[in-house]
Amino acid sequence: MVDDYLKSVENTRGIAEKDLKGYSDFMKSKLMQLSDAEKEAWTANQVYLALGNVMTIAAELEIDTCPMEGFETEKYNEILSLNDKNLNASVVLAVGYRSNEDETQHYPKVRKSTKELFTHI
Repeated sequence: MVDDYLKSVENTRGIAEKDLKGYSDFMKSKLMQLSDAEKEAWTANQVYLALGNVMTIAAELEIDTCPMEGFETEKYNEILSLNDKNLNASVVLAVGYRSNEDETQHYPKVRKSTKELFTHI
């Protein structure tokens, strides 16, 4: 995985392989020491970085999104043939335009206050 990524960096940015060796060694030293469970958790967490970007871009385009957990991962994996690709669903993102007939869109949002939400350190 690291080698494939760095090959892409090399090709995209025109950086020589030898100049990426230190970065390659660093990444491998950190990732290779992780247990399978730790690698799985790290990988799933990386999805949320991309998810945040997708949601931000969608909002800019006035497209609504709703991230969801708590779904039946095994069924998603089966339906989408993710197991065949050595992939695993970790979050679902519903994407679409809201209906003009949806009266709830005008309800005030219920949110925690900034005092409850943030801890100043």
